[in-house]
Amino acid sequence: MPQSPSAAAPLLEVEGLRVVFGRGKDLVEAVRNVGFKVGRNATLGLVGESGSGKTTVGRAIIRLLRPAAGSIRFDGTDLAALPDSGFQAYRKRIQMIFQDPYSSLDPRLSIRGTLKEALELGHPGKRGEWEGILEEKMKLVGLAPEYLSRYPHEFSGGQRQRIGIARALCVEPEFLICDEPVSSLDVSIQAQILNLLMDLQDRLGLAYLFISHDLRVVKHIASQVAVMQRGEIVEMKETEELYRSPEHAYTRTLLDAIPGRG
Repeated sequence: MPQSPSAAAPLLEVEGLRVVFGRGKDLVEAVRNVGFKVGRNATLGLVGESGSGKTTVGRAIIRLLRPAAGSIRFDGTDLAALPDSGFQAYRKRIQMIFQDPYSSLDPRLSIRGTLKEALELGHPGKRGEWEGILEEKMKLVGLAPEYLSRYPHEFSGGQRQRIGIARALCVEPEFLICDEPVSSLDVSIQAQILNLLMDLQDRLGLAYLFISHDLRVVKHIASQVAVMQRGEIVEMKETEELYRSPEHAYTRTLLDAIPGRG
């Protein structure tokens, strides 16, 4: 089990995060006053139904969205305050794994071509070593190096998600934002991907923000869980404690939705 976020100095610390969409009378506050910490080699689960704001939080951290207010301190630096040019150095340290592995892969590129795009960012001065790095990353996620010449449509959903993870690892990140990474997969394949992520965390010392609508899934990987509803965190506890004694009515509703619980 990964260590609790509270057991280590925070790698990521979010405070007062606010994200809005639209303008004027059409302004929508998607995220408001969100705060949490994630320690090194730790996993925080961010859970809520569709529209709760959890994916918006992840996208704000990686600068796919710009926050309207708040701080996002990564290893002591407030990413929200950095200009775009200043954020470039952090693109290697923070990566995202997306929900739909097929749509996140370019169907026109072989897997070798897809991973080489990541290597341009992670290892631009090591072109002579790229092939060896590619083979290493494929093995790391449980795929044969021979698959590098194939294209996304030739793989199953679980294999494509492994490729997405390999692409993220090509830049040697410290922090992964996992946005519903198993929700589109069969239950048996979900378990394999979760086990892979936990194994990679142990081997590489990674920290995760694991975004999901499913508390059943989060229980297996996260040591602490933050529950989001309508753009706010309504409850945050150590995972076992949350399952044992949820306080918020919305948390109880999410737990009651788990098949066979109780």
